[in-house]
Amino acid sequence: MLTLPRLTSGQQAIPFHSFLYGGLLEGQKGQSGGAAEFQTISGVSSKSWFLGAGLGLDHYLYRSVPLFLSVNRNLDFLKRGLLARLDGGYNFPWVDSPTDINGEPEKLSGGGYWSARLEYRLWLSPKHAQAILLGAGYAYKDLHGKENYYSLCDFGPGCPPVTQAYLDYRLRRLVFFLGLEF
Repeated sequence: MLTLPRLTSGQQAIPFHSFLYGGLLEGQKGQSGGAAEFQTISGVSSKSWFLGAGLGLDHYLYRSVPLFLSVNRNLDFLKRGLLARLDGGYNFPWVDSPTDINGEPEKLSGGGYWSARLEYRLWLSPKHAQAILLGAGYAYKDLHGKENYYSLCDFGPGCPPVTQAYLDYRLRRLVFFLGLEF
């Protein structure tokens, strides 16, 4: 566990933690075999609470980068090494130029991101400085897009105009992950 320097001589050091996660996402959009997720979260803790900022790489349906705040609560009263975690933020698209039915690149924009997870902590050191985390949860990401549809005529007079469809991807997934706390 790292500690931030004391701001004045009368204050206690604030514990600084980092988490690294890798996981599988399984959901409704036909991703047979699941998709990968990677996240890193860093922040400060006080008693049984943790507040941090996180960044991830989400490969579910379309690749994206969630940027979020994370709040963890250590559930010590259960004496089982459990953590409850809530994340919320914005999801930025990072796609490999998906194409619409006309072969043109789809224009995607980002949207909301949140997740709720339950984690089990296996301590690696007697001073509780490093741990392996196993967990599961539920995650949501939102992406929006536009597609152009063309009629089957020669683009001469009398052809109907281009039609645009607005796409709204609301992706709900189960998350299974392994992590490291240090």
